[in-house]
Amino acid sequence: MYRNDRWRSGSTTATGPEVLNKRWTLALNTIDDSETKPTGPILDDWNDNPTIKGPLSSPTIANGIAYVTRPNAHELIAIDTASGKVRWRFTANGRLDTPPAIHRGLCLFGSATGWVYALRADTGEMVWRLRAAPTDERIVAYGQVESPWPVPGAILVMDDVAYFAAGRQPLADGGILVFAVNPLTGERHWVQRINSLPQKHFYENSGLEFDPFDIMHAEGDGLAMSRWIISRDGKKVDVDKWNAFAKLDTGAGEVWIPRGSWTYGARHQDRFPGEAPRRPLISFRDDNIYSSLNGSTDIFRRDFDLEKGEKFDSKWITGWQAAGEARKNGKPYRTYRIAEGAKWSKDPFADPDVEKVEPKRGTQLHNKVFAMALSKDKLYVIHQDGRMKVLSVTDGYVISETQVPPPAWDGLAIAEERLYLTTQEGEIISLGE
Repeated sequence: MYRNDRWRSGSTTATGPEVLNKRWTLALNTIDDSETKPTGPILDDWNDNPTIKGPLSSPTIANGIAYVTRPNAHELIAIDTASGKVRWRFTANGRLDTPPAIHRGLCLFGSATGWVYALRADTGEMVWRLRAAPTDERIVAYGQVESPWPVPGAILVMDDVAYFAAGRQPLADGGILVFAVNPLTGERHWVQRINSLPQKHFYENSGLEFDPFDIMHAEGDGLAMSRWIISRDGKKVDVDKWNAFAKLDTGAGEVWIPRGSWTYGARHQDRFPGEAPRRPLISFRDDNIYSSLNGSTDIFRRDFDLEKGEKFDSKWITGWQAAGEARKNGKPYRTYRIAEGAKWSKDPFADPDVEKVEPKRGTQLHNKVFAMALSKDKLYVIHQDGRMKVLSVTDGYVISETQVPPPAWDGLAIAEERLYLTTQEGEIISLGE
């Protein structure tokens, strides 16, 4: 699945590569001719789409095949991980913004036209298709024809049930529809509608980094979509409106992570001038979390001990308070709260000969760590410009480094003791021995 597992952890218990040799490169963005490449307002609309971060999605890898989408081309591509050759291609009826889930020989994904597909993972042959949108209506969104109820490509599968949501925000077009279906047949188990907001009053201020829509992940005994927590049978929907963090357990310890750190869709608003448009990426496993300080390339590790009673304040601040702290040169960011108890914090991308200068208040910030993935004993991080660093999880020191093409946002995955990376130029690269 996207970000490897049901928690979207961006981590694996497997070993990552010791050697970062380039095994193969495959160019998939085939629109190279300047006469045929989209230009003008359409291209600007495409670039403004918050759910699409580049010419390729992140990769999903399973059973010797890497799956990646060309979002604006509506195309899903399966690549043999041994040879780097295309196994099959499939064109859907709308944008495919994030990679598919692979489950029991099927490739499951949603499209921006409100349909969900199941293909044979080995051949790309369609097995079933389901319209999640309540009607087959169309609107123009970001320069293409879509449904008012798009479905993210990233389907969530847990215990032989596939979960996904269709919609844009709770107060538009009848709200967001959350589905549970049989992944082998597409048969519906239940559908739940979300058509209200977490905050009800002006002075509660929804400027809490609240996302009106997000991809789904596991949380506790249920599943989460932004701040909504839904029971596995679909009968109960809760909203923890002040909690901007999710407490997740991948199997051997709990961590608090900032919600929506993959920055899937449109945020409801920036809370003060200069706030970075994309949140810092995170990777976590058991009771350890790795991320970067917002607006910087400082990487840190935080260890939690919640089972022994460690306390963590997960209540987030209103937009009013955030703006007030920013005016006083404060750091009203969630990763700063996580990092208060950091085991280590280092900037692997800093030039040791250049003194670090704190940006002035109001300076537009950007999170330039574009890719991050955690293996059993290493953290792989890639700068926006393609500088890759391999960090020791023990102390954060750089074990090795190399240069790769500028990565796609969140475009790194670990599988088969190798790295798979999608790039801003529309390539997928395999690194390892």
